[in-house]
Amino acid sequence: MRSPGGIVTEVALKVLRYDMQASGQALSRLKDEGHLLSQLQHPAILKVYDLIVLAGRVCLVTEFIDGQDLSRCIRGGDRMPLRGLIEVV
Repeated sequence: MRSPGGIVTEVALKVLRYDMQASGQALSRLKDEGHLLSQLQHPAILKVYDLIVLAGRVCLVTEFIDGQDLSRCIRGGDRMPLRGLIEVV
Protein backbone atom coordinates (compact mmCIF):
# COMPACT_ATOMS: atom_id res chain seq x y z
CA MET A 1 0.00 0.00 0.00
CA ARG A 2 1.36 3.44 -0.88
CA SER A 3 0.23 6.49 1.05
CA PRO A 4 -0.38 9.82 -0.70
CA GLY A 5 2.99 10.90 0.73
CA GLY A 6 4.75 7.94 -0.93
CA ILE A 7 5.24 5.76 2.16
CA VAL A 8 4.98 2.06 1.30
CA THR A 9 3.47 -0.39 3.81
CA GLU A 10 3.07 -4.14 3.31
CA VAL A 11 -0.56 -5.14 3.97
CA ALA A 12 -2.79 -8.19 3.85
CA LEU A 13 -6.20 -8.35 2.20
CA LYS A 14 -9.12 -10.37 3.53
CA VAL A 15 -11.23 -10.82 0.40
CA LEU A 16 -14.84 -11.98 0.30
CA ARG A 17 -15.25 -15.01 -1.95
CA TYR A 18 -17.18 -14.42 -5.17
CA ASP A 19 -20.06 -16.59 -3.97
CA MET A 20 -20.28 -14.53 -0.75
CA GLN A 21 -20.27 -11.13 -2.49
CA ALA A 22 -24.03 -11.13 -3.05
CA SER A 23 -24.76 -12.06 0.56
CA GLY A 24 -25.68 -8.94 2.46
CA GLN A 25 -25.02 -10.85 5.67
CA ALA A 26 -21.42 -11.74 4.70
CA LEU A 27 -20.70 -8.15 3.69
CA SER A 28 -22.22 -6.85 6.91
CA ARG A 29 -20.08 -9.26 8.98
CA LEU A 30 -16.90 -8.18 7.17
CA LYS A 31 -17.75 -4.52 7.76
CA ASP A 32 -18.51 -5.21 11.43
CA GLU A 33 -15.22 -7.10 11.79
CA GLY A 34 -13.32 -4.18 10.29
CA HIS A 35 -15.03 -1.60 12.49
CA LEU A 36 -14.54 -3.64 15.67
CA LEU A 37 -10.90 -4.49 14.99
CA SER A 38 -10.11 -0.88 14.11
CA GLN A 39 -11.20 0.16 17.62
CA LEU A 40 -8.92 -2.33 19.39
CA GLN A 41 -5.29 -1.64 20.16
CA HIS A 42 -3.27 -4.60 21.42
CA PRO A 43 0.04 -6.16 20.29
CA ALA A 44 -1.72 -9.50 19.63
CA ILE A 45 -4.45 -7.96 17.44
CA LEU A 46 -3.64 -6.90 13.90
CA LYS A 47 -4.34 -3.36 12.78
CA VAL A 48 -7.11 -2.65 10.29
CA TYR A 49 -6.41 0.10 7.77
CA ASP A 50 -9.43 0.20 5.47
CA LEU A 51 -12.36 -1.54 3.81
CA ILE A 52 -12.13 -1.21 0.02
CA VAL A 53 -13.54 -2.52 -3.25
CA LEU A 54 -10.78 -3.91 -5.46
CA ALA A 55 -11.57 -5.38 -8.88
CA GLY A 56 -15.22 -5.57 -7.87
CA ARG A 57 -14.53 -7.49 -4.65
CA VAL A 58 -14.85 -6.18 -1.10
CA CYS A 59 -11.58 -6.39 0.85
CA LEU A 60 -10.55 -5.68 4.42
CA VAL A 61 -7.06 -4.13 4.40
CA THR A 62 -5.04 -5.15 7.46
CA GLU A 63 -1.54 -5.14 8.81
CA PHE A 64 0.60 -7.90 7.26
CA ILE A 65 1.92 -10.43 9.76
CA ASP A 66 4.60 -12.74 8.41
CA GLY A 67 3.96 -16.36 9.25
CA GLN A 68 1.98 -19.44 8.38
CA ASP A 69 -1.80 -19.52 8.40
CA LEU A 70 -3.53 -21.81 10.88
CA SER A 71 -5.13 -24.03 8.22
CA ARG A 72 -1.69 -24.81 6.78
CA CYS A 73 -0.42 -25.74 10.25
CA ILE A 74 -3.38 -28.04 10.80
CA ARG A 75 -3.07 -29.71 7.36
CA GLY A 76 0.64 -30.29 7.92
CA GLY A 77 -0.13 -33.39 9.97
CA ASP A 78 2.47 -32.64 12.64
CA ARG A 79 1.24 -32.01 16.15
CA MET A 80 1.52 -28.42 17.21
CA PRO A 81 3.51 -27.92 20.42
CA LEU A 82 1.43 -26.99 23.48
CA ARG A 83 3.08 -23.54 23.66
CA GLY A 84 1.99 -22.86 20.06
CA LEU A 85 -1.59 -23.96 20.78
CA ILE A 86 -1.74 -21.68 23.81
CA GLU A 87 -0.52 -18.74 21.72
CA VAL A 88 -3.19 -19.38 19.06
CA VAL A 89 -5.96 -19.55 21.64
